[in-house]
Amino acid sequence: MSINIFISSGTPYTKKQEKFLDDVEKILTNNDFTSRTAGRNCFSIEQPIKFVNELIRSCSGAVIIAFKRIKISKGIEKPNSSEQKDIENIYLPTIWNQLEAAMAYGNNLPLLIIAEKGLKPEGMLSKRLEWYIQEIEIEPENLESKEFKGRFESWKDQVIKHENKSNKILSKFKDNKLWTIISTLVASMSLIATLAYYAGLASSK
Repeated sequence: MSINIFISSGTPYTKKQEKFLDDVEKILTNNDFTSRTAGRNCFSIEQPIKFVNELIRSCSGAVIIAFKRIKISKGIEKPNSSEQKDIENIYLPTIWNQLEAAMAYGNNLPLLIIAEKGLKPEGMLSKRLEWYIQEIEIEPENLESKEFKGRFESWKDQVIKHENKSNKILSKFKDNKLWTIISTLVASMSLIATLAYYAGLASSK
């Protein structure tokens, strides 16, 4: 049975980005995963944040693909302060990468984060103890590297564990719900039998 995987990726605006995203989706498909991406293969009339959260909750893992989206050729960081400094050639991804990665992490999904080399490392795209950022050039051969394959397999193991745990919880919930229904039916039948008994006594008098 295929496992749902949430993909966070801004809409590709170059053929190179589109090819890279396609290649990642193929890798997921070849590993019995189903890619689910808001606005790419999943759609809704609900508010975007609400829809994305529901989509994430239906998955057992998340892949964050952060492409360069915005370039700041020249700018100022922390303006009008003692820490003000000039910045140049800074690249940022779509803000949705940050939002969706945070939502996936908040839902305890295993994260596979791929950041295009050269992006400013901040927020969910900064290297932390809780997750690892694969900063690479978006070239097809980098998806065949020993490092990528190793980290993918590690992430895949976590996804399968998450899926199995979710299935056990769901199964337990269904069992409990079934017993609740059975208990309710038995109690109802007992009540009906009791009422019938007393109704019979009353009619015999």
